Amino acid sequence: MIQIQLSNITLVLGAKRIFENLNWEIQRGQRIGLVGANGAGKSSLFKLIEGEHSPELGGSITRARLVTTGYLPQQPELDSSLTAFAAALAGNPRVAEVHAELEQIESSLSDPKIYGDGRKLQRALERQHQLIEEYHSLGGDSYPARVRDLLLGLGLAESEFDKPLSVLSGGQKKTGRVGAAVACPPRHIVAR
Repeated sequence: MIQIQLSNITLVLGAKRIFENLNWEIQRGQRIGLVGANGAGKSSLFKLIEGEHSPELGGSITRARLVTTGYLPQQPELDSSLTAFAAALAGNPRVAEVHAELEQIESSLSDPKIYGDGRKLQRALERQHQLIEEYHSLGGDSYPARVRDLLLGLGLAESEFDKPLSVLSGGQKKTGRVGAAVACPPRHIVAR
């Protein structure tokens, strides 16, 4: 039984023809994966099915009764002036927080008020030890390399790491957002 049917769909966005005379149907029980290059029109197809875009005259979209659809939009809430790599590095802000706190504690160890007071020194050293352990569990100094590997694993080309998010396609931004969301030690990654 057909759940969704696209008939004779032509989609034009601005001056770009995304689809022409597309015919496609989704049968009950099918599981479909859309695969294509970034910028190929996968999100546009979903927006068309969702009703955010309208096909040119002559095309139609038919849904079986009680069929609902939804998709996760590709609108990252990131500063578009950030590079993809910087956005992904910021994905786990705790790494930067722990690093900054470690620097602060290390700086305080030279303060006579700290090293001259046994209890304060002991607390500072204990806190430093806790932070070092947390920093290492978050990836420590290898964190940038892990983020790099994660972005590569998600399909972002290394040549795109230093490009501002504003020039990347929706799919590439999504990759950056996914990278930012899971940019943590590999044992925390659930799926690629």
